[in-house]
Amino acid sequence: MTILQDSSATFEIGDMIAAREGFKSRGNLTNQVVAGAQPKSDDTYNSTLALSKNLGIVDTATTVNALFTVGIVRDPSIRYKPSIGASSEFRAPCFKSAFGSVEAAVSS
Repeated sequence: MTILQDSSATFEIGDMIAAREGFKSRGNLTNQVVAGAQPKSDDTYNSTLALSKNLGIVDTATTVNALFTVGIVRDPSIRYKPSIGASSEFRAPCFKSAFGSVEAAVSS
């Protein structure tokens, strides 16, 4: 899902080194989720969520602001067990009853 307010903001989810090198060479990110992030030998991941915004030419006399807001939605968000021996029930986040989707909630 992508909700970008203008075309000068870009993102990339994937390999940390590839995102960094791509940004260094292009000056922006790919606006894609790149599959295949793998754990390294020490069980850490080199995956990243990278965000960028083109601020144009910035010098000491220029004030430019950029605000990035990142949210995480877990769905289902609750595992409910109504009684001993009963099967677990999985519950969606409450906002979905009013909006139906993450996209609808964020864009409202």
